[in-house]
Order: sequence, then structure tokens, then C-alpha cells
Amino acid sequence: MNFEAFDELPPYRLTPARQLFRIQPVRSRAGNRAIGPLRVPPPGALNGRFCLPDRRVAYFADSPETAGYEAFGRREQVLLSLDRLRRGELLCAGVAGELQLLDMTPHATDFPGLQATRFGPTQALAARAAAAGYDGIAYLSAQRHAGVCYALFEHVLPAIRARWRQRLIEPESGNLHRVVAAVASGSGLPLA
Repeated sequence: MNFEAFDELPPYRLTPARQLFRIQPVRSRAGNRAIGPLRVPPPGALNGRFCLPDRRVAYFADSPETAGYEAFGRREQVLLSLDRLRRGELLCAGVAGELQLLDMTPHATDFPGLQATRFGPTQALAARAAAAGYDGIAYLSAQRHAGVCYALFEHVLPAIRARWRQRLIEPESGNLHRVVAAVASGSGLPLA
């Protein structure tokens, strides 16, 4: 992907009024420090579409359902693990000030590599976007039609503010969060 093909577009403006949603572990993994309310993999993990080799990236979605499909309702999934869901939460957050993201949302049709499982080209695009001063990347979800996702770079993560958190499985009652039920139903995935 040629970065220059995209940089003439106006940036995607992420404002404080927008709600951001993320599925994440309730607790950080051993040796992995949280950034405010965020449980984010360490730099160099390179396990996400727009991960950077030297900085952390946090992924968010435009709705609880898009976050659910991205986190545990992926196309390649064969079941929803109750153990994994018990350790997870839905975080609703917001940004403190306006962010400027590289807008990849109009390009999913012409550049299907933006949604491929080959992450090398998209990670290289993320590195160029970070070097150009963008705060992250806006892109269409590969898991939920018309869902929008955001990859936010580490320098803006301390300004993310939690609005609320909800467990994916309520510890006392064992009830599933509505987003788990919606994703299980929509994807046809059994709980195990």
C-alpha cells in the first residue's frame, strides 16, 4: 500500500463527544502495565492490523457490537469461550481532545488488503501514519459490515477517559452481557 495514495484526504476527526468501545481483560497480564483504564499489549507485540514495533496501539470500535465482533466474534472463531468471557469487560471511553486519524474508511473497496489477515502492509502503513503525525487510524471493521474501528497510537492513550465498564459475564449472577448474546446470535457461535 502506497501511503502517498491516502495522505491527500482530510483526516478523520475523533472528537470528545464520540463514544469509543473496547473489549479488554479486566486485569492486565503479568508484566504488562495499564495505561489509565486501558489494558494494552506491550510495544512490539505486532498481533494487530495496525500495531507498531516501538509503541503500543489500542483498538476501539464505534459500537459495543462492533467491539464484540472484533474481539470474540471473528470469522475464524468456532466457539465463544466462557472462560475468556469471564475475564473480559466492555469499556466505554472517550478522548479528552480532538484527535486526527488517518482515514482509511473510504478505501476498503479499492484496497482489500486493509482487511486481510496479512498484517505486514497495514503495520507499515501505521508506522508511516505515526511518523506523519497522525494520532491513529480509522478503518472499516473486517468483522462487522459498516462498523468503524480506531487504532489509537500510544502518545494519545493517557488522554483516554473511561466513561463506564461492564463485565462480559456478571460474576454474581453468571448472566451474559447483551453484547455477548448479540454476537453469539449474529455469528452463530456456540458458547463453550
